[in-house]
Amino acid sequence: MSHQGETGDLFADESAVTTTGVIRREAITDEGLAHFKAAYPGEAISKKDLFYYIYGLLHSEDYRSRFADNLAKELPRIPRVKSAADFWAFSRL
Repeated sequence: MSHQGETGDLFADESAVTTTGVIRREAITDEGLAHFKAAYPGEAISKKDLFYYIYGLLHSEDYRSRFADNLAKELPRIPRVKSAADFWAFSRL
């Protein structure tokens, strides 16, 4: 069963209940978004951008190898990168 809209875009249907009856819940809190916005003042970061940043970071070979021991034992920690340019690089991965 696909949770994506007919267009194949995960974010195409912005309503809480999709046409397939799946209830959409955001996993990124307002506090989490504020945490990242504070790190990169002047950047227009949305929850969608943050979602893609986290996805890109978790799939980075450097991140996975550096934190392999921790990832085997606990939930991943999502660090803020040093610059907004680095944030956008992961988000666009």
